[in-house]
Amino acid sequence: MLVVLGGAMMLGWLFWRQFDRDKRLRERIEDAPKATLSTFPVDRAARVEGIARAILPPIAAPLSKRPCVYYKVWLIHHVDGNSDGRGWSETLLEDHGGVEFELDDGTERALVDPRGAELALDTDWRRETLPGMSLSPEQAAFVTSHDKTAKLARKLGKKHLRWKEAIVGVDEPITILGSATRENGRLKLAGEGLIISDGRERT
Repeated sequence: MLVVLGGAMMLGWLFWRQFDRDKRLRERIEDAPKATLSTFPVDRAARVEGIARAILPPIAAPLSKRPCVYYKVWLIHHVDGNSDGRGWSETLLEDHGGVEFELDDGTERALVDPRGAELALDTDWRRETLPGMSLSPEQAAFVTSHDKTAKLARKLGKKHLRWKEAIVGVDEPITILGSATRENGRLKLAGEGLIISDGRERT
């Protein structure tokens, strides 16, 4: 799913908005009752900690090519500030995608459908390209895949760009908050309201 955004935003406000959103998601996780998959309630939401296990061939994150079951990517145009240090940024592209996977908490495995989930993931891959710098093959391919008219690509060489990526990696610990159903005896976590976190809020 691709979202194309535009408009100038103050850099500090943009950072704070993302930070505040992640903070609110993590607070919701912390406040939710904890459960194991074997005792997970089917009539209310709960949080569960476990390991993300691939059941389909992992996908490659667009920029880093790391194997994962879910990713989110941002391409941000940053304009440096003047002498007062202020600048602004606009998000040019925002993209995410993934495949179904299993959550393994040691008591049971549940199928996870991440479509529509909210993500509270650490942006653990970052790069910058300055005006005049060439894009890497991965960066160029990412832009081309979402820029069929090549209008955006022609402008990027003149811009200060920030590339950010976050993933749910294969066999990595995660926390999920959401509601579950049982289909043919198998637990499934899916639907709106699902939050997938990298577990940094754990205490």
